[in-house]
Amino acid sequence: MTSSLLRFDCYSLCREWFVLVLFGVSCVSGCGRSGSEPAASTDQPSGSTPREVAKRAATTDRNAAPIVKDTAKAFDELLRSSKFSEAETLLKSAVERDSDDVTSRRLLAQLLSAQGRRYEASQHVRQLIRMRVIEHHELLSLIDLSGPFSLVHYGGMPGMGPETMFGLGDARIAYFSPRAEADVVLPMLMKVRRSHPDHSTVVALTGRVLAENARWDELQEWISELPDDVKEVKTSRSVADGVAGMDRPMTLPDEPEFWLAIGIWLAHGNQHVKAVDAWAETLRRDPTNRAALRLIVSTTEKQLPESSKWHKQLPRLRQWMGDLDKVFRLARDADAEQAEWIAERMQSWFRPWESAAWTRRAGQMTGKLPGLLPELEQRRQALLVWEAKASESQIQQARLLRTVGFAPEPFRMPTLNDSIEIAGATERSLQTPLVFHDVAAELGINTAFTNGYPADGKEFYLHEANGVGLAALDYDLDGRCDTYFARAGGDPNKMNSRPNQLYRQLPNGHFQEVTDVCQAGDRGYGQGICVGDVNQDGFPDILVANIGRNSVYVNQGDGTFRLDPNRIVGNENRWTSSLGLADLNGDALPELVEINYIDDPSAFQVKCSPPFDNCQPQSYRVAQDYAYEMQPDGTLIPWEAVCDAMAARPKLGFGLIIGNFDSRCGNDFFVSNDGDLNHFWVSECSSPPADGEGSGGRDGKSVQSIAGMIENAGLAGCAVGRSGIGEACMGIAAGDFNRDGRLDLHVTNFHKESVNLFVQTAGGFFADESLAYGLDTPSRSTTGFGTQAADFDNDGWLDLAVLNGHLFNKNSQGVPFKMLPQLFRGGERGFVSEHTQMSGSYFAGEQIGRTLALLDYNGDGRMDLLANHLDRPVALLRNDTPSEDSVQLEFIGKHGEKAAVGAIVGLSYNTETGGQNMTGFVLSGGGYMSTGQGLMHVGLGESTGTVTLKIAWPSGLKETVVTLPVNQRYQILEGSGVINATRYDR
Repeated sequence: MTSSLLRFDCYSLCREWFVLVLFGVSCVSGCGRSGSEPAASTDQPSGSTPREVAKRAATTDRNAAPIVKDTAKAFDELLRSSKFSEAETLLKSAVERDSDDVTSRRLLAQLLSAQGRRYEASQHVRQLIRMRVIEHHELLSLIDLSGPFSLVHYGGMPGMGPETMFGLGDARIAYFSPRAEADVVLPMLMKVRRSHPDHSTVVALTGRVLAENARWDELQEWISELPDDVKEVKTSRSVADGVAGMDRPMTLPDEPEFWLAIGIWLAHGNQHVKAVDAWAETLRRDPTNRAALRLIVSTTEKQLPESSKWHKQLPRLRQWMGDLDKVFRLARDADAEQAEWIAERMQSWFRPWESAAWTRRAGQMTGKLPGLLPELEQRRQALLVWEAKASESQIQQARLLRTVGFAPEPFRMPTLNDSIEIAGATERSLQTPLVFHDVAAELGINTAFTNGYPADGKEFYLHEANGVGLAALDYDLDGRCDTYFARAGGDPNKMNSRPNQLYRQLPNGHFQEVTDVCQAGDRGYGQGICVGDVNQDGFPDILVANIGRNSVYVNQGDGTFRLDPNRIVGNENRWTSSLGLADLNGDALPELVEINYIDDPSAFQVKCSPPFDNCQPQSYRVAQDYAYEMQPDGTLIPWEAVCDAMAARPKLGFGLIIGNFDSRCGNDFFVSNDGDLNHFWVSECSSPPADGEGSGGRDGKSVQSIAGMIENAGLAGCAVGRSGIGEACMGIAAGDFNRDGRLDLHVTNFHKESVNLFVQTAGGFFADESLAYGLDTPSRSTTGFGTQAADFDNDGWLDLAVLNGHLFNKNSQGVPFKMLPQLFRGGERGFVSEHTQMSGSYFAGEQIGRTLALLDYNGDGRMDLLANHLDRPVALLRNDTPSEDSVQLEFIGKHGEKAAVGAIVGLSYNTETGGQNMTGFVLSGGGYMSTGQGLMHVGLGESTGTVTLKIAWPSGLKETVVTLPVNQRYQILEGSGVINATRYDR
């Protein structure tokens, strides 16, 4: 750390005098960065109960005035008598009488924080920084003012019933837990409201829970019950970062969560400009509120005109959001360098007191604090002098100017008395159900995942629980879809498992196992399966992800495969979940992406048994992912720059999707990480070619020029979902769910967690819209693994299929072990749960589902499913749903990579209601340990008979193919149009 961290940097910020002065003194503090887990989860070390704090204050503080000691003693007696309101009043009177009363201030902050009044508590914690008596756990409590934070433990205190304000604290803990349920939290809040009906924080948190969980009728009632002076307030005011107004009573408009709820209500009534203004009021009061910031970014992207002030500040807002997420993750275990980075961020966000405290923290850790103290004290005094003259609005406006890029005017409340029309998913009348029948055994597919995982799910090893992959492919290019299944049963890191199985489809539609004759029976401990063309000869090859060395089986073109052990350079024993092939560096050859899970041999030695606390995946050393570049001789060598970046971000990697997410140069890929932040690796363009031209690939044509790849999930908004914390994140399905021409993601999660539905906006930002699209509630009762998106009824909207099943058998705790698979029918207003009892016996039976792939094995123009499980044989689910029109497209690259991963196809066609447009994407990765048939299937509804394609090939070539009759499958060669057409077999 150097003195430059403390320099005045006044002139460049703003013209107004008060902003100039505040900026200067805010530069007091310096810099910082942080550790690995959310600050909000940090607890005060054991032994620090409020009673003990009060006792220490009353007996050991030799400099404390007698009145302070008497206050601490009286507070302790009131607590023990369960007179919590009187105890609070006592402390507030003490700090009002003497604002420098450290003991009373600290006790008050502890009490308010324990009662879930986090924003109110933060005012007093910040005053402890001003008084230079802040403790580190108190500083951490300021990182996030929404979630719970225990400054002390009140356990065992008599009279802390659910109807007291401590019940509010319990409700906040419940709501911000990873698997929160509104049906649990709302009754807790109602108990508190019965005793404290007008308490501003209780009312505000209730509104937030109702709004964030789409309880529109109840939210309307909540709004109708607001006091008239709140509903009719013309402009907002609030408690600020400064001392002004700190000790006055809180009112409802002071509460950040009140404005969050109002904004959500307005947004669902299509009053988007007002909604963003309301969320700005949240940030005006609470600059740590990541939920409000995410809503501003996503709503601005989707709903506000590009000419708006907010739209122009999107890069700044995304950076702020990414840095807030990073601080939240790292603060608790921050080392000195990280503490400096946090201090710098706080300074840039106009949070000068926190910045000073983090600078002090960094100085303590490096031993440089004595040299910093004189300058820190000088800045502190300057800031105190300024604050004595500043108003709340000046401080808030200056902070918004720094963080947002402009200073929004205070919010003018719209009329809230009238009911507004709510947008979102609604139940629809479904004329015909989605119908599937398991025909695997009937057609000759007789295989099951057998590896020692017990039927009762009570004694097993962790590596036995994730399932194994499967794939649909036409390995012999006879036009019929074949299937390939990974197996296990042996030992990790050894080649002694049951051989994988390849089934060839015969002309009569039945399947015959041909593993031995085709020489494709890998015997590693199988995980994911990837199908791609590693040598670009036009025949699909098979890549097997193992717990051990991964295997590459090269298709010889004569119906056999050859194991190529030297294809992957540096191929070592790893626990690989998923593999994907696609051109990532723009050289027209496919790269290999390897997603890994655990890097800890002890994980293979610990047996999981009830209550399963001994084998949580997060207990083991996590693994880094790898990317391999294809060489001209066909070998795959580590892509050094990307692998180095991956080494800095090891996670529990599960699923993978590769495609051109941003419609710019090069492919990108999304990785679902178990219980942690997801990864989103984005290609960096160096010199994009002109439209319709390439830049130097095969056959004299060129492909996109790629400079490298960067991890961008935090800034893109897909690192975490609505909860703001890492979730289970296992299976992935990708597609354009809202038909806006952009690629979206559906990610499955653990029991009590909602799925994530990352909907992409025009600017490339993702917003988790699982609640708005009707997926939140039905997904919380499941543990989801494999998921796929397809238009199963060909009505023009993507549907979803999900396999479910818990990792552990906790039936005795009321947690389901075997679970129903799910179907969700897509439409213009979101998804609706299909009544699976009508969808065939498979979807009506509970199971332990794992991997899932898409195929149309019988060529009838309806997408089928291939499913694997821990407790039953593989299922081939034939789609027998009455359906409308569709087309199926297979793309063959000529100037770029053969599989054409990254191609984006615009389809236009007519229906009786007018012209329609849709967008399809050529993808790789398969989502969760599996690979589908490789068809782009597009449901068209009731079309008038033909469709036109506009293809953007990965090479940069643009091609138009016109007037294709519907209900056929087409092979399209880059630059040559259709080279083969096959009518559906119906």
